[in-house]
Amino acid sequence: MALIHGVRWAVREGDYLEYDEVFSNHSDIRWPILMFSTMGRLGNCLSSYATALTFHTTNTNNNDHTQQATIAVAQNIFKSVSRVMDRRHLALPVVGNELLLDVLDMGLSEVVRPDYLKDDHVSHLLPTINRAVNEYIKTGKEKLYLLEGYPNKMKMLADHHQTIRSHFKIRPDLQEKARSFLDGVRRTRGHDVVTFIGVHIRRGDYVNFMEKFHHCSVPSASYYHAALDHYRHTLHLLLPAGPPIVFVVCSDDLTHARHHLANHTDVVFSDLMEPEEDLALLAACSHSVMTVGSFGFWASYLAGGRVVYPLLRNCTHTPYVHPHSLGTRGYLNWLPLSIN
Repeated sequence: MALIHGVRWAVREGDYLEYDEVFSNHSDIRWPILMFSTMGRLGNCLSSYATALTFHTTNTNNNDHTQQATIAVAQNIFKSVSRVMDRRHLALPVVGNELLLDVLDMGLSEVVRPDYLKDDHVSHLLPTINRAVNEYIKTGKEKLYLLEGYPNKMKMLADHHQTIRSHFKIRPDLQEKARSFLDGVRRTRGHDVVTFIGVHIRRGDYVNFMEKFHHCSVPSASYYHAALDHYRHTLHLLLPAGPPIVFVVCSDDLTHARHHLANHTDVVFSDLMEPEEDLALLAACSHSVMTVGSFGFWASYLAGGRVVYPLLRNCTHTPYVHPHSLGTRGYLNWLPLSIN
């Protein structure tokens, strides 16, 4: 397995860092190894992978330790991300489960967790990287650090959009499923050209999570209606004679979504079976409406057009997508929509 400046290109299934490779006297691995780890699902795995990329691609300077270490991701993150992204473009090193068990057994690892009760799951990352490099310089001890958490400050990605998009390429088979779905809508509507707007409605376990952790509620139907009306009005002003608009709704609670939106003639609902398929479908749309959560963020991010998201107020912790978490640059096409 060839390593190029600490990164393996075109990581394949099973092509993970192993004990003999890492601890060989001829290894190209840069110690220490900083492995991003999360117990989250697809959206959180995408966030962890993208955040790891921001550290890997940080420009080298006298005060930057990120290029003196190996930035990697856990095997479960790679497997989750590669279910939706073309693995030929996923280049970060992957720490295999066997290597992880080996270093845990040998006492050559350290688990670093954020304070899960706080609003910031990323402030521990750079200090840990700097400390890890300094310790290796002083002691020469080869060590793997597990950086756990759910990265939730998307402003960290602001200077790395090009790099992230070069890695996050939707798998061709999923792109084809999305195209087939949208082509079917075009045929049904009798229009060759349609402006598709992806709508992701996150509910499920997130309803309870928002109430218990954020002490506020997920957006209600009034937000869905306001967001759709925003696009109807805005796009009509921009292109009075433009193509028809169709909203493509994906949700983990389609019964709820249909109850509130089925009477809208410009709305269709995804009939795809897997989350990866829904993500590819939403990413194939021109613009986006999201509610809450990392899945909706990445669907909107990958679509690349305008994004409407709810401006949730009076939450005890900042929601995943919020002006404070997005920052002041890099997301100029993201519009917070005030709701009650």
